[in-house]
Amino acid sequence: MPNPTEERKEQEIEQDPQFHKDYKPLRAQIDGRIAPDTLIQQVTNDLTIGLKTKNSQYNLIDNQMSQLNNILLFLRNIFELRCVEVIYGGILMNKIWNKNKNLITMQNVPQLVVGSLLIAHKYTGDYTYKNKTWAQALRIDIKTLNQWEIDVLEAVNYQIFVEGEQYDQIENIFRDRCDQQVAMESGCVTN
Repeated sequence: MPNPTEERKEQEIEQDPQFHKDYKPLRAQIDGRIAPDTLIQQVTNDLTIGLKTKNSQYNLIDNQMSQLNNILLFLRNIFELRCVEVIYGGILMNKIWNKNKNLITMQNVPQLVVGSLLIAHKYTGDYTYKNKTWAQALRIDIKTLNQWEIDVLEAVNYQIFVEGEQYDQIENIFRDRCDQQVAMESGCVTN
């Protein structure tokens, strides 16, 4: 028999993900560090570089990637996305790129990135938000969000597992790049 308190908490999460007081701190305590701005910016930069190798509309790409960066920061703030989720989402995007870089276009990159983050959120977390909550936060129809998730899963042939060694290697690369970016922004290091 369902516990009424647990049912009520689940309903609160679905209704108002921004202000749920019990769930978010618990997630952060158990699951690790919340992704810093620099990590999100590095993932967005990688996507920007990749798209620019395929397309010469640099200003359009820069504008779209700036908007995507803002969406990712918004999702990070709402769902307290952790470093592991952002890195794992980036790895899924890399898998899509390596399989067929033509699958990633300027038109669908936001959907693929959100779909990748959603999958990473579910795959790496013990306490996760439902698709319905993500759709509400993004102000999109749940069917649309479900399709984005399916698009990513199909693009990687449902192969979302990442070897620990591969994850550690990529995490170290991002950590070094984030440290360098922070050092440059604080004036400690110049290019």
